Parts: sequence; C-alpha cells; structure tokens
Amino acid sequence: MKENTSRVSRRTKGVIAAVTGVALLMGGSTFALWTAGDTFDSAGNISTGTLEVAKGSADVAFYDVSADRGNADGGATNTAIGVDGHIMDADGLIVPGDTIAVLYPAFEVTMKGDNLVGEMKLSLAGVMNTIEISKVQYKVKIGGGAWSSLTEWSTLTAPVSLGYVSNEEDSGVDEVKALGGETGEVTVALFVTFNEAATGDMLEDQALQNLSLAVTQVRTDQVGNYAV
Repeated sequence: MKENTSRVSRRTKGVIAAVTGVALLMGGSTFALWTAGDTFDSAGNISTGTLEVAKGSADVAFYDVSADRGNADGGATNTAIGVDGHIMDADGLIVPGDTIAVLYPAFEVTMKGDNLVGEMKLSLAGVMNTIEISKVQYKVKIGGGAWSSLTEWSTLTAPVSLGYVSNEEDSGVDEVKALGGETGEVTVALFVTFNEAATGDMLEDQALQNLSLAVTQVRTDQVGNYAV
C-alpha cells in the first residue's frame, strides 16, 4: 500500500508541475512580442546646391571718361565701359576735375539650387579720401545683359546693394536679375570724379582696387519664386 501511495503522489506532483508550467506560459511572462521590418537601400540621394563667388584674374583697367575732354579712341562709345572714354596708359597721371572709370575683371558667380536667389552687395575696403573725391558712381553688367545706368555710391563706408540675382532665365519677378545659367559673370565699373579743389597727391588707386562682391541667399516674400 505504501508503494501505491508513493506512485500516486509522484504522478500527482507531475501533473501539478505540468499545469503550473502551462499557467506560467498562459500568463505571458515568457512570450516574446514579434517585430518585423525592411529598409529601402536604393531610394536615391538629395544633393545640396552651391553658392560661390570668385574674382577675375585679369588686371584692373582704368579709363579717362572726363566729360570735358575728347575721346582718344576717336569719339566712339567705348564698349568695355559703355560710355565715351579712352583707356589710360600705365604711366597716366590724373589731375583735379578728372573722372576716371575703373573696370574690374568680371566676378564669376555660381548658383546651383532650385530655389536659389541672392542679394548682391558691393563694398570697398578702406576709406577713400572724400576731400579729394567729389563723387563715386557705379554701373553693373550681369550675365550677357547690358550695363545698368550710373548710380551714385553716396556712402562709401557702407556696402551698396545691387539687387537680387537668380540662376533662372526668368524668375517671374522684375526685381530679380538673371545670371544666365548656373554660372555667370557680374562685371562692375566704378566712376570716380576727383574734386577740382583737391590739393593732395590724389593717389587713390589702391583704395579703388579693393572692391568686393558678396552674394547672400535670401528667402524674402515676392523675391524669386517665394509667395507673398
């Protein structure tokens, strides 16, 4: 009889253990929640654009465009600067009352970007002698376009805005000038009139050559393709 009791006891313990194991599984303590996924490995790339400005490598050219002096080139408009005038020799000397045009090598501007619009600004490093200089004007040619009209640079110590430029042929806004493609040229000419009452040496060539062009991206309403 003891033997039978022992067998029954062992069976009972086995059944209880099995039931307990099932109960633990049913309780969720050992279930793992499944996770599945996949990855696009050939979705393509998004590339960034480019905004660069590089000065030209040619020499700065000087022209005598004094209104009360004849044109040494025969009286015809000089196409390089768009006004009457003749190029000055390397040893040319200016005198009070002269107006000199300074033609800078074209800046190469690169604008790569679908919505890229930039504001152009000119600045001069160093301060010119305003006693010797009575007036400074500038004109600009962008891409393959014509020269702009002469505009006075009233405050030489502050940058002057040339307006907006885009790499699109037609941005749809009159105020935005077309660069003519992703890369184009911006040419600048300064017209400097020396005071008739000047008494100094009038050596302003170094100051005149320190011209900088900066193009800064803008995202302004009504400029380029940006809505109001």
